[in-house]
Amino acid sequence: MSITQSQMQHLAYLRYLHQLAIDQAKLPEPMSSTSILLLHDAAESLLMLAAEKVGLLDSRQFMQYWDLLEPKLGERPHVEQGMNRLNEVRKQLKHKGVQPSRSSVERALEDTAVFLTLNVKLVFDVDYSSISMVDLIGQDLPRQLAHEAEAAMSNGDIVTAMKRLREAFDQLFAAHQPVTVGLRRSDFAFGSQLRDIDNFFRSGTDLDEVVKRLVEAVRPIQEGMRLVSLGLDRSEFLRFDLLTPQYSSNFQGGIHWTAPKGYAPDQEAFDFCMQFVVTAALRLAAAEARAADPSWIQRDHYGRFEEESLGDEPAVENRYAAPADEIKF
Repeated sequence: MSITQSQMQHLAYLRYLHQLAIDQAKLPEPMSSTSILLLHDAAESLLMLAAEKVGLLDSRQFMQYWDLLEPKLGERPHVEQGMNRLNEVRKQLKHKGVQPSRSSVERALEDTAVFLTLNVKLVFDVDYSSISMVDLIGQDLPRQLAHEAEAAMSNGDIVTAMKRLREAFDQLFAAHQPVTVGLRRSDFAFGSQLRDIDNFFRSGTDLDEVVKRLVEAVRPIQEGMRLVSLGLDRSEFLRFDLLTPQYSSNFQGGIHWTAPKGYAPDQEAFDFCMQFVVTAALRLAAAEARAADPSWIQRDHYGRFEEESLGDEPAVENRYAAPADEIKF
């Protein structure tokens, strides 16, 4: 039986969880211990998906799946001992607060990687490395650019792959830069776009230096506020920004790319940047949904809406902490 689109999307999310666990494991202790929970979630998701595929619809205890799946699959799922170790470490962490050692985290990473690789192949006859997280991106152009990044990576052109990931991220946020959405300013703009310092008119006074310092201070604050308001970690963005090339328009209307001398990203850098773009897409979609207008608001083409009176109410004594004459409306 061929794999369905729904199952493929589930595998894409499973791989996303796995990549999150890998990144979390690189953090200092005790933050790295969260990777154990993510690894367990990824492994359990695969077992549940396998059970569903063979018709076992009831939920089970984690380690019971091996006995239940063996007769259905014709062989026992792989890495049972390793998953038992992971399960025990997870129980100690979640239920008793016992922090896993660095070696335990590293062993869990190795066991889970082998478990996912072998059992995705066993259950779905799909190479785990071929599963793409890109289809989790809901926005059309960023998803297309991320697919192009994967294609470039598979052809051994990692520099082009990193270029496409940079473009994918920028296109995700294009509508939330300090420009208008239609004719309505984005709720995530945090002020007008500040031009480069070199483009400011010079008055020849001390005000030039004041303006320069203000722009240098405000631009990174605007950027940080956009990221934080959309649920993204600025430190992760800074790493993404460092790993990917930068670009600007040239005089011929094309794009000029730059990178630090000796630029040589590797597979780990690509995986991190792909995971960051997918995370950004998911969190941005959630933020946009929360910020969407309720059904009763009707805007004109300038993004404005009419207000109507909801009536007046008499003052209520002691309603407010401050005296009525001190309340400024």
